[in-house]
Amino acid sequence: MRSTTRGGGAAILAVLALLWAASLASAQQGWGTVKGTVKYDAKADLPANPEVTVTTDKAVCLAMGKIRRDRWVVDTKTRGVKNVIVWLSPASLSAHQKMDWDPKLIHPDLKAVPKKMVVDQPVCTFMPRIIVLREGTELIFKNSAKVTHNVSIDGGKVLGPQINQTIPPGKELDALKVKSRFIPFEYKCTIHPWMKGWINSYKHPYFAVTNEKGEFIIEKAPADNYRLQVWHEGYGFVQKDENRTVDRGITIVIKNDATTEVKVPPLIKDADEKD
Repeated sequence: MRSTTRGGGAAILAVLALLWAASLASAQQGWGTVKGTVKYDAKADLPANPEVTVTTDKAVCLAMGKIRRDRWVVDTKTRGVKNVIVWLSPASLSAHQKMDWDPKLIHPDLKAVPKKMVVDQPVCTFMPRIIVLREGTELIFKNSAKVTHNVSIDGGKVLGPQINQTIPPGKELDALKVKSRFIPFEYKCTIHPWMKGWINSYKHPYFAVTNEKGEFIIEKAPADNYRLQVWHEGYGFVQKDENRTVDRGITIVIKNDATTEVKVPPLIKDADEKD
């Protein structure tokens, strides 16, 4: 009988060599932190955040106070802008809008894709209003309120999702899959028309949403040249060159074991935009 010991040993050694090479590549790849603050233009008056007119289910919707439009939420002390989406994309102009991402450029601690993200609507507002998630994470809408809500999403025929479903009190919708794309898209409740929000999905974990002070942080990011994309629903994209609409984002250099402080150009409300 022919022995297979030698061939089996060679196969094991080959596998070990591949694992060692992958480990070495990970060790050679540096990782850093990206942080910054998005602020409203210091020379402009702060935008209004008007109260919405609640005409349906008032007892439930107003149970925790007034509801604001929340298109522009700016801290009056710091001028920081809340709900700005930031994420990394390749530095090259030819590739930065493509959503592909080399898996080797994801830190080992961040490899696992979160299983699910839950969005609730207890007092006639979506929580969270800005939805950012990894491709592969299930998106679940639930309704903990005592009134019926609706979720209407048109993510396009190609990428999806496309739904328009009601959610009875205490129920939730079937999990949705959201494919990655470059431009965020809107979702809403057609029963309570002031209820709106935005969704985007990524093939990597290097994204964030600014907090109440306009601050963001992206940790364990791959060290190299990248663009930081900055998008706000009332402003759009921060442009690297205002005369080239495809030239979006801020060019940054992420250094190994260091923090890159990004200076984001201030945002300002369009003069024609209605409150």
